[in-house]
Amino acid sequence: MHIYHPEPRVILQRFPDGAVLYTPSNETYLGLNETGVRIWEILPKEGIGFEALLREVVAAYPDAPVDDLRADLTAWLSEVESFGLLRRESAVAA
Repeated sequence: MHIYHPEPRVILQRFPDGAVLYTPSNETYLGLNETGVRIWEILPKEGIGFEALLREVVAAYPDAPVDDLRADLTAWLSEVESFGLLRRESAVAA
């Protein structure tokens, strides 16, 4: 199990048709559509596990098939992490 943490230096800049995640220190940026913005805004600063995040996304998009949301969320997290805008840590079992 993993915990996903948004990098604290990342700035979300909204535009009429989406947004950009931007890190001024290394000038990394990634364009987001409204769905990506919604997911970013759901991510708590302290981090969240995949299943808990998926539940939040399902609640935000109740008409979408859960399997599609799971696949899309997995791909989105991987892309955002590859840009260094999000970090994934292994959760410690209690």
